[in-house]
Amino acid sequence: MKSTELEYRAKLTELAFANGSLKRVLEDFTEKAAENPDSPHAMANWRIVRNVYREVYEEEFPDNFAGWGYVDPSKVNRIARDLLERNTLSQ
Repeated sequence: MKSTELEYRAKLTELAFANGSLKRVLEDFTEKAAENPDSPHAMANWRIVRNVYREVYEEEFPDNFAGWGYVDPSKVNRIARDLLERNTLSQ
C-alpha cells in the first residue's frame, strides 16, 4: 500500500476515535492540508478534510472555508469509520 493511503487510513482511524480532541484534530488537518501527492501527510490531510466535510455538510469543500465551528463528534466518528471501511473495500 502506498504511503499516501497508509497516512489517509491512519488519520481516519484517529478521527474515528477522537472525542474531546476532535475539533482540534480537524483544525490541524485542515491547516496542514495540501493536494500534493509528493507529501503523504499533506495529501492525506487534504483527502480527510474534503471527504469529511462532504459527508458532514452534504456539499463540496468551499474555497472560502472559515473553520469547523461545531461538529458533532459522534457523527464525525461514524463518518471516519465509514470512510475507512469504504477505503478498505476499494483496496
